[in-house]
Amino acid sequence: MTTAHNNRAFMAQETLDVWLADERVSLDGEVLKLLTHPRTPAFLLTTAVYFQAEVTTGEDPLGLCGQVKSLPKVLELGGEHAPGSVVIGDNAYEVRDGFLGEFLPDHDEAEKRAGSHQKSDPNDGRVALAALSTLASAVER
Repeated sequence: MTTAHNNRAFMAQETLDVWLADERVSLDGEVLKLLTHPRTPAFLLTTAVYFQAEVTTGEDPLGLCGQVKSLPKVLELGGEHAPGSVVIGDNAYEVRDGFLGEFLPDHDEAEKRAGSHQKSDPNDGRVALAALSTLASAVER
């Protein structure tokens, strides 16, 4: 499972595991590189979750279902994370564990940027996200 928005994409842990096993991507610290694309786009990864459903009442008073949040953001919201779930207050959510990848426009500079979150060119990001989407589609088939 992958979802993309604004030069960022969520990658489920199990999808990333398949890509690594098939040598479609490489992982160097927090930097993921797509080996299947001629330009080898890169993404800076942050641990994140995709909120699938509220499982306590079926209601979603926080409006989190369908959203991706980094683990630091989940903690900021007062949430407690365990694999496959997040509890915030009286609400329990089923989540998909994975990573939020932010497109790095110049992966040769990725190590220098790992702590700076420098903004990228949207056109390059679209190309990289399209490559990521193509890779994800191949895995999901």
